[in-house]
Amino acid sequence: MPRRVHSPPGAPTWSTAQFEALQRLRQVAPFWIDQRQIPNGELGGKPDDDVETLRWWPALMFSGDRQAIAAFGRMAEGAWFSRHLHRGYSRVPRDVEHSSEFVADTVPMMAFLTRSEEWIDRLAWSHGHRRDLWTGCNAHGDLQFKSAWIGATESVSTPPRNRDLAMNARATYRSQSGNGRFSSVSSENQLQSSSQQWKCGQTWLCEINPST
Repeated sequence: MPRRVHSPPGAPTWSTAQFEALQRLRQVAPFWIDQRQIPNGELGGKPDDDVETLRWWPALMFSGDRQAIAAFGRMAEGAWFSRHLHRGYSRVPRDVEHSSEFVADTVPMMAFLTRSEEWIDRLAWSHGHRRDLWTGCNAHGDLQFKSAWIGATESVSTPPRNRDLAMNARATYRSQSGNGRFSSVSSENQLQSSSQQWKCGQTWLCEINPST
């Protein structure tokens, strides 16, 4: 394609820039799919780094690019069944930015795009971990994550890793069945309530200023 796409008369500059970005992405993604991707979806780095590449692909997927959709699905499936995941989350506790990306960069998009019960049900694991393992009430009665280092079976609470961060939100997702009904209304209501409590409880302010 040309070095620069020129705006047709009357076209907003932003629309031309967006069109150009999409066309350039259509040139880049096929290289990684055709030349680098292997059957389990990896691109040649390691799964938790490879999935970061997918953050640019939804623009292609929602414009109907079947090659990008199929390649995204391969990587998502490969990550889900890799040795790195256990019970729907990182097998080894790591900082939440990296422990979450196996799932955060793959499963929500597949659940949204396909509306498949299988993909949607996979989101439930993170909710269960949050409820049963990752969170608790602090001295002020506010719900918070016990740590920013979490895994499928452990939350590392030794200082300085025993901190709640906004990034922890990346580890949990809403799980809903394809027909629009939650498989466990009671459980889902509890999860929604706890999400609201964590979001609105001013947890970080309480940690900084006990009088808050």
